[in-house]
Amino acid sequence: MKSNVILSLVFCSTLTTLGCWVGYDTESVPLKTDAVDATGSNDATSTNDATSTNDATSTNDATDTLDVNGGDSETCETCGTASCVDLDTDSGNCGVCAMRCSGECLGGRCDCGGASPVPLYSDSHHCGSCTNDCTTAQGATDQSFCATGVCVYDCDSGLGDCRTERGCETDYLQDERNCGTCDNNCPQNQECLDGQCG
Repeated sequence: MKSNVILSLVFCSTLTTLGCWVGYDTESVPLKTDAVDATGSNDATSTNDATSTNDATSTNDATDTLDVNGGDSETCETCGTASCVDLDTDSGNCGVCAMRCSGECLGGRCDCGGASPVPLYSDSHHCGSCTNDCTTAQGATDQSFCATGVCVYDCDSGLGDCRTERGCETDYLQDERNCGTCDNNCPQNQECLDGQCG
């Protein structure tokens, strides 16, 4: 089972009667909540075993949800906007903020037309978009992977990923600006031969 990071954002209304929302990105972590009204009192229907003190002006525990409208408990991710974003269904913020899904966002995963929806932020065959396969990029091996929607390339021998182009576009064996490794510039009047300046 992979480790999950819980990110918490707090969005507070300027109207004190509405209180605050606390949003979470919990991918596959069950969310247990305590409903807390704007005055800070706990709702009797608490399902969270964690202990914390909450009020409308404090920072809240990462597993708590605040009461939005007098008893209706709601979690909310704002993604830098002034309104709630549903990371499970919003195709502009699918699974994580700013991860754009060209298909339908289902449970925080993008429907790319395959057998099941995929997480664009970590799927090496659909990294950041439905059509970006990290493992088929120029010079990349099948060990390349996706991290936060960006390909991290494992390159074939003699190749590197030194520029912004997709894949392993740099020839370490002959590139005078990347001789043997990225940003290793050969001195003037020297060539890069087999990854060595000379």
